[in-house]
Amino acid sequence: MKLYLVTKSEKTLMCCRMSSSSKCLLAVFALLALSADPSACSKASRSRTKSSEERRLSPNICDMPSDALLYCYCDVNDPGTALEASCWVFNELRKEDTVWGTFTTQSELTRLKLMVRPNGNMNFVPTAALAHLPKVRTIDVQYASIPSIPPHAFANRTNLEELFLTRSVL
Repeated sequence: MKLYLVTKSEKTLMCCRMSSSSKCLLAVFALLALSADPSACSKASRSRTKSSEERRLSPNICDMPSDALLYCYCDVNDPGTALEASCWVFNELRKEDTVWGTFTTQSELTRLKLMVRPNGNMNFVPTAALAHLPKVRTIDVQYASIPSIPPHAFANRTNLEELFLTRSVL
């Protein structure tokens, strides 16, 4: 796993490569612990399996209306076929927003990019979306303001190789 941490000024770049040990993540979490809020810790959310009928009726994250809170452009729009998604946050998103559940329609994603626009706001790790993406290898979050990262935010992400927090405030 490689982890990239770029500060807002882009003067600091931390790049870690991991083999079987978790020294890199431990170092990053130690840095983040300085600003972590213990009350932000929560139990990992449990995702339920949707039936094929529920999936058919769910909005496709790659085919959302342009006025949605989150708009994604995918390499392929058909449900269950996209490998890459670039998503823009246009308004304030909350952890409990239903838009995160729409990621079930693209469970094959290997690369997810979330870009927070100037009038948008995302101040958390979107664990509700990640729960539906078992194959994700690269996550890139840009321009977010995340005050703390819960201890298990990336739990069970065994395929995760790269995490970019480009121009994000931590």
